[in-house]
Amino acid sequence: MAARRKRRKGAGPPPAVSPRKAAMEAAPAKTKTRRPPGEPVPASPRGVFLRAGLVAGVFYPYLVLFADEDPVQALIIALFAFALMVPLGLFLDRVRYSRQKRRYEEKRAGSAKR
Repeated sequence: MAARRKRRKGAGPPPAVSPRKAAMEAAPAKTKTRRPPGEPVPASPRGVFLRAGLVAGVFYPYLVLFADEDPVQALIIALFAFALMVPLGLFLDRVRYSRQKRRYEEKRAGSAKR
């Protein structure tokens, strides 16, 4: 049977409290509202711009390398594609969110009936 180790006694002064930590503990904590599990997240324009930029960023090298477009013309086409994808993405995100919200509310109402 293996011998048990003895616990070390604390030697020296207790650890110092950092001023930042003390200030955070003294300040009232922000209450973060949590969503119930399964509740849909509303669409954000930031996400739409990020996706449109990513697609346009991949589309530009494709036009230059594989479609043999002039780099300036490819840039114009990629910017035009970006400009088309932003409003379309906003619309599709809004439709997706409303559909998910409706399904979530129907599911929640159905479980309340039981």
